[in-house]
Amino acid sequence: MACPRYGMFDHGRFLMPLRRLLLVALLPIVLAQAACSADSPARPAATATAAAPRPSAVAPAAPAEPTDCGDVVLLQGGEVSAETTACFLDAVRDKRPAVLKVTRPTVEGDPIRYAYTALPDGRVEVVTDAREDGFGSGTMFRETCTGPAAGGAALTFATCSSPVRIG
Repeated sequence: MACPRYGMFDHGRFLMPLRRLLLVALLPIVLAQAACSADSPARPAATATAAAPRPSAVAPAAPAEPTDCGDVVLLQGGEVSAETTACFLDAVRDKRPAVLKVTRPTVEGDPIRYAYTALPDGRVEVVTDAREDGFGSGTMFRETCTGPAAGGAALTFATCSSPVRIG
């Protein structure tokens, strides 16, 4: 029978079985989704004897992210800028965490990397990476220093611990 709305083809006879098939196929999926998303059974209310958290118990503050004072690569005879040095020295003075990385070439041009880390007690951890120095120690070591000042290619220190090999 011709359907005036759709021309010669009766879409109702075609679409009804398709709808039924979709309903049968999708119903289990919808029901499973509903079962999985249902709230979990109610938990019993806390009893009066349960210990309440003390108001004075406060979670410790997360340590502050260190200030990034830069990652400087120097050429032969180059020096770290005054602004970069001031960034790091101010952090040390204020006992704020900060990091400054400096790469200096040896006379032969091999890179020596220095990582200066300002510690919360005002000291500075210095990690020197000379593993790419073909004519030097080829090692990596750590020192803890005090009294940083601008000078030389980057920083100078009043005192430093004995270097400890770390790599």
